[in-house]
Amino acid sequence: MNYKTCFKFRDSQIVYEFFDDEVILIDFNNGSYYHLNGVGLIILKGVEEQKSLLEIIQLLFQNFRNCPPDLQQVITTFLEELQRESLIVVNTEALDNGNNTEASQKDPSSESLSVFELPCLKKYTDMQDLLLLDPIHDVDDAGWPVRLPSSR
Repeated sequence: MNYKTCFKFRDSQIVYEFFDDEVILIDFNNGSYYHLNGVGLIILKGVEEQKSLLEIIQLLFQNFRNCPPDLQQVITTFLEELQRESLIVVNTEALDNGNNTEASQKDPSSESLSVFELPCLKKYTDMQDLLLLDPIHDVDDAGWPVRLPSSR
């Protein structure tokens, strides 16, 4: 993975919501949902904006104090974890066209900078049955959430 590598969400079945300092993602392909902490939120915003690895590194330096010296490796490892979960893919279009977006500027001396914590992706599978349920097509006469018998 080089500094120009850009990512995007795999497809429209990956939905997410940003909250104050966390992100919740749902993969409607497999019914898993995920929680990301504040550093993961910034990385995911970079993915959403199809920023390069270098631009994501810059975003983290602008938003957090005490970033580790091996920040590139930390981000690369986290992005690889998102890829293994099939949440993101390399954006080859951004690689071909060259991503010339400007990183947003934030005063790095600002007291509002958060303390850096390693990005953390937590996966939950406890609601897979409900998240995979198609309430229009997969219900019996009793209605949702009673699923049709598996022998169709």
